[in-house]
Amino acid sequence: MQPLLALLLSCHLSLTLLIFLTATPTSAATTAKPGCPTTCGNITVPFPFGIIHDGYSCSLSKWYSINCNTSFNPPKPFWGPKNHEIMEISETGQIRIKNTVARKCYGESNITDTLVSASIQLKPSIIDNEAIPFAFSDTANKFIVTGCDDIGVIAEPDSTLAVSACITLCSNEKSLRKYNGSCSGIGCCQTTIPKGLTMVDYLLGSARNHRIVMEFNQCGYVFLGDHEKFTFNVDDLSDPSFVNRTRDDVPVVVEWVVGVDESCAQAQRNPSTYACQNNATCSDFDIGLRGGYRCHCLDGYEGNPYLSPGCTG
Repeated sequence: MQPLLALLLSCHLSLTLLIFLTATPTSAATTAKPGCPTTCGNITVPFPFGIIHDGYSCSLSKWYSINCNTSFNPPKPFWGPKNHEIMEISETGQIRIKNTVARKCYGESNITDTLVSASIQLKPSIIDNEAIPFAFSDTANKFIVTGCDDIGVIAEPDSTLAVSACITLCSNEKSLRKYNGSCSGIGCCQTTIPKGLTMVDYLLGSARNHRIVMEFNQCGYVFLGDHEKFTFNVDDLSDPSFVNRTRDDVPVVVEWVVGVDESCAQAQRNPSTYACQNNATCSDFDIGLRGGYRCHCLDGYEGNPYLSPGCTG
């Protein structure tokens, strides 16, 4: 029995090693086009995105081109006409980019420091009507305001109407402490955004210029970001590093698709431009005013569904 058991064990280990050795290179090889970099610094860049390499774009189209800035150590990836710093790219359809925070700080008699408005855009310009395959995620992002006497508004730059707004109030630090970790209107408020936004302006105001709460809260802040990455802390209201921490730790989530204004059924009529490769399925995805589709490996297969030869078993 012992020699037989040893033989079976040896076969099992050999088979496990063979699977590992054959599977690992296949997975790595399907991240990017042949001859193209797969990473920029610590960030993996999967096709249809691609790093501009020796003047050649390794992406599906201009919209998915990534500029890897090697002047940083480690290098940092930047994307889009507004050069957003990328924190993560998901093959399942999301990009996480570095945040932008607006703030307004008050002294005894006047405003002492202000970034009272800020904007974040995915489009080249307001007047550019070209369809883009991106939009801010209306499910992952929330519009967030922190402070004790602050009104935050988020609006589309080409519209006179606010698309989301919320108000934060509190009167003293002691009572505020019991709301630590909660963002429900006392010291912190959050609200949803509409589907399909590609550019937004943040505006920040105050009803009483923080006169009543000046002792423990001099500044108000407003930003759009992944609500699962942000937890309100009362100490944030007096922390001078809050803007930098939020910018670095609370990303803005962007949804992406391929085939702008094109459904799966429409895309499949033209095999030369259809993005889904072998052993991949297609699903329509609505990002608002613009639609598109995404590709996924069939059950039992893995790899990059956008990159030839497709998913492997």
